[in-house]
Amino acid sequence: HLGLYVAQAKGYYAEANLKVTIQPAGDVAVDQVVTSGTAQFGISYQEGLTYSRAAGLPVVSIAAIIQHNTSGFVTLSAKKPLKRPADLVGLRYGSYGSPIIERAVLDALIACDGASGTVEMRDIGFLEPFPLMERDQIDVTWVFYAWDGIRAEQRGLALDMLMLKDYAQCVPDYYTPIFITSERMIDEQPEVVRAFVQATARGYADAIANPSEAARILLEAHP
Repeated sequence: HLGLYVAQAKGYYAEANLKVTIQPAGDVAVDQVVTSGTAQFGISYQEGLTYSRAAGLPVVSIAAIIQHNTSGFVTLSAKKPLKRPADLVGLRYGSYGSPIIERAVLDALIACDGASGTVEMRDIGFLEPFPLMERDQIDVTWVFYAWDGIRAEQRGLALDMLMLKDYAQCVPDYYTPIFITSERMIDEQPEVVRAFVQATARGYADAIANPSEAARILLEAHP
């Protein structure tokens, strides 16, 4: 989220004649928040957007934040070693609520490794996965490295991680996370969409060039 806060703090949105409020989506899926009109833009992820489009939600990806998929499946090393996709077979998987897509990706990885079988799906919703792993309620979950991967390192948790970008022959190396908006926003206010993307891109470019300053800006916004 750094680029958003940098664009806000440095006046890039103001220069584009935009008044932007940055707010958490809460317990509602971002795709639904955007298509309902509660927010005009949001940060989502490609597999979630694909599921939303298939379900008929008029949501559109308008920009990629990262050019490679930096998510993956993780276990606690001491409890369930995970060295290759075949090791996933039989594990209890903590699902975030997109079981069709999650199982499809997991099964594709397992099959690509020449193994048969699948995982046991357990819906954990928005619960933190690592405490559930420590209490032996689930064995494996899907994390975005920049959030939970780094958080695990900070907590001193030893993880085994299968990064999806390392298995591009099994699962496409798709863009994620992504910025999204609604079809209605694109149709009715294309100049606002264009201005928002351009100003936000300036924020991300600035964050890449000056990461320490960007981190300070984020910490000031959310201590």
